[in-house]
Amino acid sequence: MSLKRRSKKITRRAFRYIFRNGLWASILMSVLILLFHLVGIQISRPVHPVAYFILLTFMFITSYQYKMKGLRGWISFKQAYLSGLLMGLFSAVLFGLFMWVFVSRIDPSVSNKYYLLRENAIKLHLSGDRLAAELEAWKIYVKPVFIGLRAILELALVSLFIPLLFSIVLKKEKPE
Repeated sequence: MSLKRRSKKITRRAFRYIFRNGLWASILMSVLILLFHLVGIQISRPVHPVAYFILLTFMFITSYQYKMKGLRGWISFKQAYLSGLLMGLFSAVLFGLFMWVFVSRIDPSVSNKYYLLRENAIKLHLSGDRLAAELEAWKIYVKPVFIGLRAILELALVSLFIPLLFSIVLKKEKPE
């Protein structure tokens, strides 16, 4: 029985793992934010540190499932990286959309908390007219759309680099 040459492209099966796990990761991150809101834990950042952990866990699970179930134990560096990257980007977009809805409809006070934190940080370094100008310029970035975009960008940046580490761990040489 000869081994067929394995393709290094992302297959349809990979997209099934990417979308399913991306959906689950964004749902868990969204539920986390909603639980924090219901319990009364203050949300002052677009992406909570626990959300990063959820994203990283699901990136690894996606690449590992694709390796074990989709490719029967063999995965190239490129396949491992792309599966983690695409899952992270898909999840980032879904979570960013959730944050936009959350800040605009469910808890608009997140914008004010976010602005106050930024204001306190700026006051440490600036004063006078420069402080007033900087705070006025910052007001646009606490709108719900920008908070959603910031969530997408933060998670997308994590999604660019962390799959590199997972790819090194998961990559297995071609069978002889």
